Amino acid sequence: MIKQMQNLGLAVRWNDTPGSIARIARLGGVPVHACPKHLRPGRGLVAVVQRKGSIARLFECISIDGPRLVTLADGSIRKGYVLKARKNTLHSPGLGEPDRLSYRWHAVGQFGYFDIQKWRAVFVTDRPRDGEYLPEEDTDGLPPYHSPPRAPYNCGIPGRPRGAPESKLVDDYVRWIGEPERFEHHYLQSARLYTDLFDRSRWRLIEAKATTDRVVLRTAVGQLLDYRRFYLRHPAIAILLPQNTGKAGLAYLGACNVAAIWRTPAGRFSDSNRR
Repeated sequence: MIKQMQNLGLAVRWNDTPGSIARIARLGGVPVHACPKHLRPGRGLVAVVQRKGSIARLFECISIDGPRLVTLADGSIRKGYVLKARKNTLHSPGLGEPDRLSYRWHAVGQFGYFDIQKWRAVFVTDRPRDGEYLPEEDTDGLPPYHSPPRAPYNCGIPGRPRGAPESKLVDDYVRWIGEPERFEHHYLQSARLYTDLFDRSRWRLIEAKATTDRVVLRTAVGQLLDYRRFYLRHPAIAILLPQNTGKAGLAYLGACNVAAIWRTPAGRFSDSNRR
């Protein structure tokens, strides 16, 4: 592994139920759904994070046990791993230790890496770089909490003409982000269709539309809610639009917990989840 990996700790998003932290002490560690390959047992630092990035517990990971049946943070029981705490290292943040990590979490049970010197989230690919969110590690070569087959983003939208307005909009958005490797197309087998775009770094499913008409927005919301059923771990959802849909449209999408991404007159893109 490249040298920078030696400075990585692991943050695990725990649930916020009162008394749930006590389960970590009883278990002697934290259960996770997949093996974090970049955490080094014996010297790895684990941060258990709750609401708004608050660090509830810290410990040194002495070993990663599994795969075995575990009860995950969301209460589900499945094959996973337990990050075992070194004896007498499980503790609340103390004097001089950070008490918060700035992650944009999408689900209880999610985990991601952070730089233990800067206490900042790190997106891990073939080369570590700053990022907001790390998708979970592969288990037996398959991405956990992710059912549909996937293909890397190439251009446009699979099954749509290259010149279609939605395809051009997707290409413009990916080009503006400047990180095409973080995007994918997922194939929903029973529906026999590809998703317009999937952002791995934010675990977000994106539907592109050529207009901002209210009927179009309602159709897009229905599509996204339908497509999300194909994921064992439900992704966040967003609509990619050629322009701002206005206050009424944003209010509607916000009430549906759907983000809006739109192109500005200057050719940039705005995101309602970043405002």
